[in-house]
Amino acid sequence: MEIIERETVHLLGPSLTADISELPVEVPALWRRAYEGREDSDIVFAELSEEQPDGPLHRITVGELLPAATDETTEVPGGRWLHHRHHGPVQDIGATYGAMFDHAAEQGIALTDLKLDVGYRADGTETTHDLYLQLA
Repeated sequence: MEIIERETVHLLGPSLTADISELPVEVPALWRRAYEGREDSDIVFAELSEEQPDGPLHRITVGELLPAATDETTEVPGGRWLHHRHHGPVQDIGATYGAMFDHAAEQGIALTDLKLDVGYRADGTETTHDLYLQLA
């Protein structure tokens, strides 16, 4: 795990705000919308998620990372992020994020509520994901 400096980028794709209990149904539907018509592309997709500080709500945006903003993009702020490359099944990403949170706590690294996961492919052939936690 390493602390890196990221440039500001922009995420083009659908988003939602939902209660944590709704995420198992809502997030796959969100991904289907993002992948629609792009199944044969070489685009690497990303997921930006933010736990809302006043309750169990999460804001999630999925889609393609772009260098420039448009009226339809969500900003992924630049700055310092904790980075780790996940190797293995998508189902195990939660455990990798857990290890990243543990590492940050052990090292006294303060974090915000933003997480970024880069590595999804519409055809499901991804083998690695670059995971990021934004530093406070």
